[in-house]
Amino acid sequence: MRYIFYLVQVSFFLMLCGGSLEAQKLSVKGLVQDSEKNSLIGAVAVLLSPEDSVMVSYSVTEKDGTFVLTDLNPGKFVLQITYIGFGTLQRTVELTTKSNPLDLGTIVMTQEGKMLETVTISADYVPIRVTKDTLDFNADAFKTQPNAVVEELLKKLPGVEVDADGTIKVQGEDVKAVTVDGKEFFGRDPKMATRNLPANAVKRVQIFDKKSKTAEFTGIDDGQEEKTINLELKEDKRNGLFGNVMGGYGTDSRYEGKALINQFNKRTQASFIGTLNNLNNTGINVSDFATMTGGNGMRNMGQPGGAPISFGPNNSGLTSSITTGLNINQEIGKKSKLTFSYYLTQSETDLKQNTLVNSFLPSGTLFSNKTYNSLSDGINHNFNTVVDIKADSLTELTIRGSLGLRDNTNNALQIDTTQNA
Repeated sequence: MRYIFYLVQVSFFLMLCGGSLEAQKLSVKGLVQDSEKNSLIGAVAVLLSPEDSVMVSYSVTEKDGTFVLTDLNPGKFVLQITYIGFGTLQRTVELTTKSNPLDLGTIVMTQEGKMLETVTISADYVPIRVTKDTLDFNADAFKTQPNAVVEELLKKLPGVEVDADGTIKVQGEDVKAVTVDGKEFFGRDPKMATRNLPANAVKRVQIFDKKSKTAEFTGIDDGQEEKTINLELKEDKRNGLFGNVMGGYGTDSRYEGKALINQFNKRTQASFIGTLNNLNNTGINVSDFATMTGGNGMRNMGQPGGAPISFGPNNSGLTSSITTGLNINQEIGKKSKLTFSYYLTQSETDLKQNTLVNSFLPSGTLFSNKTYNSLSDGINHNFNTVVDIKADSLTELTIRGSLGLRDNTNNALQIDTTQNA
């Protein structure tokens, strides 16, 4: 009996300790508005350590402009609030158990981004800056695993969401393009950069609304904008070779291999893709094709000379396929650019079908046997070229060309037999 009472006493003591420890966790809340008392939705509130300016916690304001920073320890911190077009606000806050949660009340932001208090922040560790219409994240302030890619870094940025398929959203709006040092990175597929570039190669992540090519050329805003992420690389990472190679071999002589190799510097971007398998994956998938064409080649799908696209396994026969592709973006001088893409796809499909049907009729039983064998193979060559020439400040010329060559053959044999019992 004493033993049971002792356990109850210990459990009760641990509950008290747990409640005491839980009570030590503090929170900060506030309301962010503009000078006209309009709530600012999507403003980012960041809490920094005053010693090294490393981010401790962050939150994004709700529809009513409120934010809450939770799971904090007592101490002094630097609160930084940013909103596109309103600059950055910073102030020192002190968290104690006596004022929990700490209510900062209404925080008013102005277009000039006037500081609430003067705070010295190490420039190397300021997590977020707002410059005009650009949201600027310091990559070093968001810790990732040693071998992480850019996609893992983006998942840690306030207001940025990355879906399982690699789709990026910023405050609910889809990101249409990811550039590297201001240049298109092997086409316009964001996943090409986010799933290949190492996170530790990135110095800053900049998010902004990119104007259309016409608006940039004429200086007249046509209202055509798209959410864009620019990855500013560290100085020692702006020249490099990277990629990935995958291979596998299994039972029944099944095999699959894929290689994606990229090389880039200040003037040249080159990408090579190669696949081979006998697992019924024909051609290249939509993501790879969009990557290598910069999205432009998608209009060729299903057209004569267009590249064959795989939307999943082919269930009609056993298919062996080989795909290779090369994409090059080359700056020519200071004003011109050449983009060239070549794809080769070759596949062979071996189909063997045997169907046996028993028909039970009043006059007797009929046995029907159908045998169908086919062997089809095809090879496709696809060329795409884009040349951008800027003659002067008033003249710009874009030349596009494409060529497709296709050769397909199919041999089939079918035998049908029907007999009675």
